[in-house]
Amino acid sequence: MNLLESVTKLGSLAVLLFGCLVVTAACSPSIPEHVWIPGPQFRVELEVRLGDGSSGSAAVGEWIGLRAERTSGPWVQVSSRGLEPGAPWLSQPPPSRETNVEGNVRWHVEPSGTAQFNLPTARDLFSRRVRFSEQGVYTLWATSHDWRGGTVSSNRITVTVDPNDDLAHETPP
Repeated sequence: MNLLESVTKLGSLAVLLFGCLVVTAACSPSIPEHVWIPGPQFRVELEVRLGDGSSGSAAVGEWIGLRAERTSGPWVQVSSRGLEPGAPWLSQPPPSRETNVEGNVRWHVEPSGTAQFNLPTARDLFSRRVRFSEQGVYTLWATSHDWRGGTVSSNRITVTVDPNDDLAHETPP
């Protein structure tokens, strides 16, 4: 093997090693010296309510606004050196009170099968509304993550859906 071939092979090896270092660094995010973790007696609470002036009753097919608020804490700052592998941590604590999280929770309805939730658009990406295709009494609630891998369930709200007289008296085309 001549000198030129040796330099070429060494150059290729150096490029390969440099590439591996870059990929390893990109895939291994550095943990800050201090991080935030759920503290003693940590709790997450989720509260839901009807929004947009909704009164708890609506007509079949009428959109009903939904609202949700999440609180969490306490959070404590600790040294990242003592963290167990896989333990949840944040570089900054989230706000203790998060309002308007209705687009960041999972909504549930009983009885199921007649509720339709809005599809978010760019204009109202995080808002949530629901409407029902049949009259009846419905119970709604939401679930959310709890920062430790579990879920938290909200309070329950009741909606009474009455027939839509306008729709009932429409003449089919």
